[in-house]
Order: sequence, then C-alpha cells, then structure tokens
Amino acid sequence: MSFKLYLPAISPGNISRSEGTHNMTPSEFSALRKALGYTQAQLAEALGMGRRTIIDIEAGTTPVRIIHILALERLSLTAAVEHRDPMRATASVRREALDITALIRGEA
Repeated sequence: MSFKLYLPAISPGNISRSEGTHNMTPSEFSALRKALGYTQAQLAEALGMGRRTIIDIEAGTTPVRIIHILALERLSLTAAVEHRDPMRATASVRREALDITALIRGEA
C-alpha cells in the first residue's frame, strides 16, 4: 500500500464490508493516522478510545478491526471537506461519495 501524497488507497481488496474482513496492517494503520495529521492521543480522543488502544493497534498487539478502518475513513472525509480537497479522503470514501452524488442527481 502506497502512502504518497495524501492518504493511501484502501482498496476493495483490503476491505470487504459484505464479509466484514479486511487486511490493514498495524503499520498501514499508523501511516493513515499520520497522513490524517493526528497524533496517537488526538486520534484516540477523536475515536473515543484510550491512547493505549491506539498504541496497541500500531504495535500489533491489538488487531486492526473494520470499525477502526471505518472510523479513519470517516475522519478522512471530514479532512477532505475541511480542507476543500477531495484527495484527503481515502479512495473508498471518494468512490462512495461519487455514488451518492449520482443518486442525488438521479443518474444511478
């Protein structure tokens, strides 16, 4: 997974919501957190969890769960809107935003 420019693409191969599985490594989780501009403490606060949990996820002692990935995706959407830059959102969020836009426009 590449972390150039803004945020890494979390591809459909990495997240399958229908099956509830994912493949994000602790180092990818950490890189995404950093790309979003959060410290461990700030991310913990934003997600309503303890800093120790973020440390454990990044160390690999606590697994990266789909809920963690979804929460980071949501934060990436907020960052994209706040900075008026859609590339700050993860690829999966951008795809879904285009789908919603098509629905609103009656194109879907």
